[in-house]
Amino acid sequence: MSPLLPPQFLALTPGNLEPGQSFSSDSGDLLQRVRAACSAGLSGLLLREPLLPDRLFLELARSLKAILGSGWLGLHDRAHLVAPAEAQAVHLGFRSITAGQARSCVGPEVAVGMSTHDGDERVAWNSADYLFHGPVFAPLSKSDHLPPVGTDGLQRFVRSAGIPTWGLGGITPDLAPAACATGARGVACLGGWLQTDDPAAKCRAYLEALAL
Repeated sequence: MSPLLPPQFLALTPGNLEPGQSFSSDSGDLLQRVRAACSAGLSGLLLREPLLPDRLFLELARSLKAILGSGWLGLHDRAHLVAPAEAQAVHLGFRSITAGQARSCVGPEVAVGMSTHDGDERVAWNSADYLFHGPVFAPLSKSDHLPPVGTDGLQRFVRSAGIPTWGLGGITPDLAPAACATGARGVACLGGWLQTDDPAAKCRAYLEALAL
């Protein structure tokens, strides 16, 4: 069986949750927001909370999986928690283990993803099933970021990578179609869905923009 890749529109968690926060952030209660987004059609989420210890991370992953149901759940970095969380993927950054090491941990039926940036060498994503590439535009969730590559840069990368790629960084609903027109398989978003008073409406806007 081939690994299950992320859906075309993929949401990311904030990445700043700490023990004792009850899984809340400046953007409001995460579980509540994910539940609202799923009611609007969200079907994929990448959990990326480096400050949580394994026990709390796994607890949160299981809670999110219960909300997603048959939807796609990826875990950032924690390959050893993929099986107990019943996640579909492990996603890696430049500080993570290699894609090959992750593959040996999760097996052939779990997707291995990796974040890439302009100038990265192809060897970095050997053994990966899918990639993020960006920032495509200036990220909505942080001011300190690499120079945006734009849709031209995303298109060049997609053509050269040879692996399904999701655009990341500053992709609002009105920009999502242009990002996918580059040949990218989809878009991954953080600030575009999380930093809003109505995550359900914002997710619905992404899905409608992508004709999903």
